[in-house]
Amino acid sequence: MTKYDTYQKIFNQAVKAGQKALAACTPTPMVVEEHESPLNDNSPVINSWRVSGGVCGFAWVHVSPGNSSFAKWLVKNDYAGKAYRGGVDIWVSAGGQSMERKEAYAHAMAKFLDEHKSQLGYPKYIFAQSRID
Repeated sequence: MTKYDTYQKIFNQAVKAGQKALAACTPTPMVVEEHESPLNDNSPVINSWRVSGGVCGFAWVHVSPGNSSFAKWLVKNDYAGKAYRGGVDIWVSAGGQSMERKEAYAHAMAKFLDEHKSQLGYPKYIFAQSRID
């Protein structure tokens, strides 16, 4: 088995770990309120919605340095793209708009990859990140 076969096997297992975490995640629902005066939170509420997926957002797994063998392999195989401040990012597209679901996926994936660093050529950093939309 080549190192690239090993990378693929570990990556596939990390994806499965992410999918499992996403399926087990129950986001905290969000309530959105529309006020009579959009610029005054003290004005009467005229409408409200419950968003069962919670807040909207993004999540990804960061791998660096970007010139590590594993990071280059991720980019070459379209699993990741170059990150703004160096390294590469694996974006989580699963989970709809729910930031909590995406975070669960990203954290599980990052944990799995980090636990297998020795087989991935010891990239220095592997961690999950997110931001609200």
